[in-house]
Amino acid sequence: MIESLEARQMLARALPFPFVGPIKIRPQAAAHQTQTQTPTHSAGHSDGVSSIALTQPTKPDLADVSDHGFFNNDDITNETSPMISGTATPTTLVEVLLNDVVITTVASDFNGLWTTTLNGLNDGLSAITVRETDGLGTYSATSEPLNLSIDTVQPAMLSSAFFWQNSPHLVRMNFSETITPTVGPTSLTATNLTQDTTLDSSLLSASFSTLVNVLNIGFSGLANQVVSDGNWRVTLGKETVTDRAGNTLQEDAVTEFFFLTGDANRDRRVDGADLDILVSHMNQFVGSFGDGDFNYDGFVDLRDAEILMTRWLAQLPPPPLPKAAPMSLASTSDRPEQRQSLATKLGNINATAPRVLSKVKRIG
Repeated sequence: MIESLEARQMLARALPFPFVGPIKIRPQAAAHQTQTQTPTHSAGHSDGVSSIALTQPTKPDLADVSDHGFFNNDDITNETSPMISGTATPTTLVEVLLNDVVITTVASDFNGLWTTTLNGLNDGLSAITVRETDGLGTYSATSEPLNLSIDTVQPAMLSSAFFWQNSPHLVRMNFSETITPTVGPTSLTATNLTQDTTLDSSLLSASFSTLVNVLNIGFSGLANQVVSDGNWRVTLGKETVTDRAGNTLQEDAVTEFFFLTGDANRDRRVDGADLDILVSHMNQFVGSFGDGDFNYDGFVDLRDAEILMTRWLAQLPPPPLPKAAPMSLASTSDRPEQRQSLATKLGNINATAPRVLSKVKRIG
């Protein structure tokens, strides 16, 4: 019951919703009037004026529309002005506190629901709590905290590498933080720039390790899971993955590499230097492409020598921009000193594949 017009006006200014009571405001009583009032709670402080029954509100919740990233219930977001909500006593003022400091006040509706947007929060972890108030200095117990994590930093690829020594071939990308752990082949593009062909995504595989923030990319659909000769580019699209807070990559994650069958020393040509490597490991269990195991069976033998001969004097120039030139095979383009070196190594014979293969077979 409101006992004076002045009290009604004061209450109307204090509450942003129609008054539904019960509230008693001490009137300016005449000298013969006496009135005693007792607070209905002890969670705040009171001057004995208000008798609103305040209760502890529920823990505030980050709204789904603001909870980005992997899950919509982990309270991690990249929004600096997120929306939060909760429940309280119907038609009650609710104060929102950021790290125990009041930052805004809202009113619950007739069902006790309230919603508000927090503006200009900083990156990091913040504790959001709420409490009811009568607007006159009395408060309920504070709610349990919403531990809100804000992260606006975009992830980035830090480094990458192509692993070719063994089968299967593998591309590894290292990231600054965890990205979408379910990233799959459809997020990837693998292009042979030399042949101007792009692999179908069904020929690729991808797995992400959240322990070390590494994405492993394989070629599971190719023969022996080994790429063909050429200059390659593997791309992870920046819009296809996010971090835990919903930030996309700063830019596409791109790895470029090359592969040339028989090129044991990785100098982009198959020549006498590769032959020397193969001969030095002939009939050995080595299991490494760089040792001459060109068919990846773990043993260097005549089968590897035959593979080398099929690529004898092949060259793979670096890819020019914007489009790579085709790989060339040319016995006349090797340097004079290289030709003399090969002739010496092979007993001053002409540097042709059949003669070299014959030499290797005698060694094997």
